[in-house]
Amino acid sequence: VRAWRYGLLAAQLSGKLGLMSIAHKHHFGYDGYPTDDDVAYIYYKNIADQTQKDRDQHVEDDVFTETIRLTDTNALKEITNENDDLFLWLKFQAKKGVTDAQAAMARMLFWGQQGIKRNLQAAFRYYEMHAQQEPKNPDALYDYGIIMLKGQGTKKDVKKAMSTLNKSAELGSPAAVNALGWYALNHEGNATKAAHYFNQADMKGNHD
Repeated sequence: VRAWRYGLLAAQLSGKLGLMSIAHKHHFGYDGYPTDDDVAYIYYKNIADQTQKDRDQHVEDDVFTETIRLTDTNALKEITNENDDLFLWLKFQAKKGVTDAQAAMARMLFWGQQGIKRNLQAAFRYYEMHAQQEPKNPDALYDYGIIMLKGQGTKKDVKKAMSTLNKSAELGSPAAVNALGWYALNHEGNATKAAHYFNQADMKGNHD
């Protein structure tokens, strides 16, 4: 009974493990809980919303959780830090204009991957470098546009962001088309325009 009460309290306080526990119990009917997928969905949705916020929130000490097999020596060699030879070499290459290095630096710094701490300001600079270096690369333009649209690591610039995303979409990026649909729906309130973009994105393989 005490465990049951603590579980409910944790869920009421929006603790992720508590929410997940209650959701599972309602979904599967464990521990005497009535099977109710509608109630389970509410708890699962709460966890999903929190997870999205955690993913987007910038915390300097955050790192990206990555699954690596201890037998995968190549993957282990890619784990680095700000003073490691690999990171310093990529940084050097990026500043020399090597676009693959610019993309790698931006990704590691934005998400906190491969053992690197998140630094959105530095990540933005590398996204910008990459987009300027390859102005016809739809993926580079998409990343640059999104980070400007959200104002992550830089001042929000909607006009420039939308121009960049439109260029990315014209060059064939399904993710950029989807982003244009998201903006039309959530910021312009134009469901018809959004549906047009979402349909285009879906046809190009982006099913989000």
